[in-house]
Amino acid sequence: MKVTHDQKLEIVRLHRNGVKSAEIVKEHRRRGDDISRDNVRYWVSQYTRGLFGYEDGDSDETGVTFTAVCERTSDQLEKNLHAFIVH
Repeated sequence: MKVTHDQKLEIVRLHRNGVKSAEIVKEHRRRGDDISRDNVRYWVSQYTRGLFGYEDGDSDETGVTFTAVCERTSDQLEKNLHAFIVH
């Protein structure tokens, strides 16, 4: 079962509100979604590791941001920004 983007956001929102994994699964199944405990644990772990989550820690309406950046990407971004500022 593929978890939709909206379902991922809901899993993270419920987790942030202190809802346990089993209760998150029950809530999704009540709605007719086929979400497993493994799905919930995976997306909670992604959120906890900073790989998936809300851009602003206080607001759920800001959207989702990818927060992991490798060193090479970081260096390239820094060079591009420097070139932009110089010109």
